[in-house]
Amino acid sequence: MNKRIMALLCAVLMAMVFLPAQAQEALSPIYTMVSVDARGGMTPLGTAVLVEDAATLLTTIWAAQPDGQLMAVGSGGALAVTEIRQPDGNSPLLRVTLAQPSPAQPAELGTAEEPLIIRGVTAEGAAFSAPARHVTITPLDGASCLLYTGIAGTLPGAVLTDAQGNIAGMAVATYTEGVHRYVAYTAEKIGAVLRGETARNAPAAEGINWLNGFTAAVEHGMMTVDWSGVVPAEGAADSAFTLFWVDGANGYYTYAPLDWAEGSAEVSVLPGHTYLMWLQQSMTGEVDTSSFPQAALITEAPATPPFTAMDFVNAASCLACTDAAAEPENLDLLSPMEDITAASLQDEGLRLYLQVTNTYHTQQEREALLTVALTAPDGSCYWDTDGYVFLPELGENDSWFVEVTALFRDCEQFTGFVPGPYTLAYYLDGQLGGEVVFALQ
Repeated sequence: MNKRIMALLCAVLMAMVFLPAQAQEALSPIYTMVSVDARGGMTPLGTAVLVEDAATLLTTIWAAQPDGQLMAVGSGGALAVTEIRQPDGNSPLLRVTLAQPSPAQPAELGTAEEPLIIRGVTAEGAAFSAPARHVTITPLDGASCLLYTGIAGTLPGAVLTDAQGNIAGMAVATYTEGVHRYVAYTAEKIGAVLRGETARNAPAAEGINWLNGFTAAVEHGMMTVDWSGVVPAEGAADSAFTLFWVDGANGYYTYAPLDWAEGSAEVSVLPGHTYLMWLQQSMTGEVDTSSFPQAALITEAPATPPFTAMDFVNAASCLACTDAAAEPENLDLLSPMEDITAASLQDEGLRLYLQVTNTYHTQQEREALLTVALTAPDGSCYWDTDGYVFLPELGENDSWFVEVTALFRDCEQFTGFVPGPYTLAYYLDGQLGGEVVFALQ
């Protein structure tokens, strides 16, 4: 067994000491879903819990998207997965079948009576048990769900348990308002999903048609989505068409209106990331974000080598700032931020910039797609795109800056500035140009 898997097993077992007294007598039904590569290296994906029988786990779609072999780590060691099924057509919950039974007993569905305990795992693979704070009720997917404050950087599928160790909920979304806020299905909602009794098992909302048959291809940092061969339902002339996509590293979706007559559209992507996409036709003209169908187009943006065309070299990169009132066109080269703290990143009186110096050799002007991406410790990404121009006269010392304040504001909104390593990187035509790595303590 490799050291990384052993480390996670230790973390899972140590987290058991925080279980309620009744649950300490038995093996834990909580598992960590992991992706295992060809060399045995492991990447944690999220949390799962044993339900119904000794060979069935419950988790979410976001915790079951491996780059390698999908396995579950917990009681009994690292257990292989043989099947993944969605209990109803559109639910984000998944049933995962294990290749061999777990030695633990499946958890029972409980109640939302407080105190509630969060059982989850971080992006570093550390299993944890912590109180759920500020628990309230919020609507989601046509049901009353639990809104709570949890641990920053929690991977998908965190399980809420009651005082008896029974399942009180499972996290299915992050909440955009507030810091470290998560939304969980209640035990009642989970039970209805498992029995196939939920409204999400019904057809799409009236006037909503989810379209299949579109394709996606990635080249030079852009994903081209082509629907030219798709036949929409009647009434296309008066319909609104929308593309939805999710970066597998994130717990939220993005969508954009489409001009159907164009037949295709481009979306910027990051190398090595996996994307899920849906194409919606709304005969009412209104976008429907209440649910998504089971079928999704899954496309992986392949990993790419660093950008080296034209003898390109990233000589220097740093995070810099200036007063928010300063005009960008009047800025001189800025001094690097030496003391990067959560307070400085949150300071609304500052503008934040990625400042870069590159060298290259070119005989003529050339253009490239510039993508700037901020990756938080939990793996979530926030990015924006622009253009980059290579000029012959600047090739010996091409210094420039791009404002990244909005990226940090998005990070603050969705995950908060949690301790750990952050990476601010820029890509040229989908290849890494340079990056700045810093840590918040």
